[in-house]
Amino acid sequence: MSDIIEVKTLLKTQLNAYAGLTALVPVARILSSWPDSFATLPLITFNELDNFNTDEDIFDDQPICDTSQVEIHIWQKVGVSTTPIFKQLNACMESNRWTRFASVDLVDPETKLQHKVLRYNNTLFR
Repeated sequence: MSDIIEVKTLLKTQLNAYAGLTALVPVARILSSWPDSFATLPLITFNELDNFNTDEDIFDDQPICDTSQVEIHIWQKVGVSTTPIFKQLNACMESNRWTRFASVDLVDPETKLQHKVLRYNNTLFR
């Protein structure tokens, strides 16, 4: 059986390697978990939403790929645009074959921060 793809590790590597993104958000503030603090901004957090196979993803009774869905959060001070970070993040994701299927801008009522939420999917071959 093929190894399961560690999506969080893969995504962290892809985001950290994209110079246009890390010029705006240092690697130390690109997290695969919820932050302990929102004191230092901007900040990017991400998590995997789903990972599945379809009948077309099976060959010889073994999965040959996984379809992964991830959610990425851009956190910024209210009044500071998330657009420059979004443009670099989206370019990074597209260059790694991720397709955006949802996004929303809002002010988080709990943290009182500008919060952009993005969702992407990708078929990852084993």
